[in-house]
Amino acid sequence: DMLKSLEVLADSVDADRAVLWRNSTIDGVLCGTEICEWAKDAHSFTPSDTVPHQIPMDSFLPEWRDTLLIGRNLNMLVRDMGPEFRASPAGKNVLTTMNIPLVIHGEFWGLIGFDDMHRERLYTETEMDILKSGGMLIASALLRNEMVERLVETKEEALASTKAKSEFLSRMSHEIRTPLNGVIGM
Repeated sequence: DMLKSLEVLADSVDADRAVLWRNSTIDGVLCGTEICEWAKDAHSFTPSDTVPHQIPMDSFLPEWRDTLLIGRNLNMLVRDMGPEFRASPAGKNVLTTMNIPLVIHGEFWGLIGFDDMHRERLYTETEMDILKSGGMLIASALLRNEMVERLVETKEEALASTKAKSEFLSRMSHEIRTPLNGVIGM
């Protein structure tokens, strides 16, 4: 499952927390919606547990436009980040953060973030490549599941439409046959 996948990725680079964010536009503002969070020493959250966090990207990560939109990772010590992030719940007790943009079909789909709460360090290029690949796999699996759900819904709608059309034609056929039988009988 998604939570286990985040745990495996975080463990592979000795991160304390991993978070998957999906982009959405709310009132014209690009926001990140927390899809899933895994934390080594804290309660982990999944969408079925509570309402997911939605954070405007500009206030959460002011540097995001210059870095993430062009597909580059945001690999930083939190002390070097803006006060908005340090003051946010996401920045609490975090010493190092790395956010990797997930671009699917040429679209900035969201982020996968990894935090270290025990030491300041920058993630290596190899670690970032591994985490980006893992993040893309998770995001692709989510998209595939969404497409399957949409296909099932579309199929059910088509079946319901076919059934309604069939019932309509059956009734109309009966409604037309009854008076015609009377006219023919006369």
